[in-house]
Amino acid sequence: MAWRAWEGKGLPGEPVREMLIEAVEKRFGAVEAVPEGHLLEFLSDNGGAYTAQDTGRIASSLGLKPINTPVSGASAHPAAHRTFLHSALAYSISHFLPVEDVRVQS
Repeated sequence: MAWRAWEGKGLPGEPVREMLIEAVEKRFGAVEAVPEGHLLEFLSDNGGAYTAQDTGRIASSLGLKPINTPVSGASAHPAAHRTFLHSALAYSISHFLPVEDVRVQS
């Protein structure tokens, strides 16, 4: 998991693309993409930095599955909401328990 905080309006796409690379490297080390047999989902809203073509290309090249939440909120897209909650849970567990590969079942 990786995140960025940005002051003001208008998040540029470059920090988002750097964040995607960072998230994959934190999880799997210095690799070119998500190793075969693993699935990482890229959950974001529909902001321009996240839906930009360059961001999509980077996500695809890293083997990430993009999931965008609708503007109307998580209740309109329960699968994305559930994915986010499971990802947050797995991240939290992995930082408090000495578990090498945390897996969360849907």
